[in-house]
Amino acid sequence: MRNTTNAANEKYTATKAPGPLSGSGLFITQPRKRIWVRKKHENIPLLLDEVVYMQAENKIIQAVDRSGYRYMLDKPLSAMEEELSPLSFFRANRQYIININYIKRFRTIEKVKILVTLDLLIGEHTVVISQESAAAFRKWIQYAH
Repeated sequence: MRNTTNAANEKYTATKAPGPLSGSGLFITQPRKRIWVRKKHENIPLLLDEVVYMQAENKIIQAVDRSGYRYMLDKPLSAMEEELSPLSFFRANRQYIININYIKRFRTIEKVKILVTLDLLIGEHTVVISQESAAAFRKWIQYAH
C-alpha cells in the first residue's frame, strides 16, 4: 500500500516541468497544469483538469475533453504518460490514458479485464483495462486522488 503511493509520488515528482527561479539561475519544479494541443490550424493550451482521456488510433493521438471535443497531440501516448501525474492519470492499455476525475464506474469483465465508464457531457465512453494492467488499476484507483 505505502510502496504504491510512494512510487506514484516519486514518478509525479520526477515528471514535473521545470521553471526558472528568478535571478538565481536555479530551476524549481511545478506540476504540469496544461498541455499544448492542436485545434484546426492553431496550437492552444488545454488544462489537464479538462482532459477526460487520451486516445491513440491509427497513429493519431488525441485528447478528449468533457464536451467530447477532440484535440490533436504531437506526442505519442508513452511520452504523454511520462509527463502526466500518476495521481490523476492511468495508462489503461495501448490506446488509452484515462483521468480518474471522470471515472463514473468500473466493473470486471471476462474475469480478468476491467470495463471503465467515463463521464462526458455528451454521454459515456467506455475503456477496457487490459489484463496486464488490471491489478495495477485496482491499486491505483484506491490511492490516486
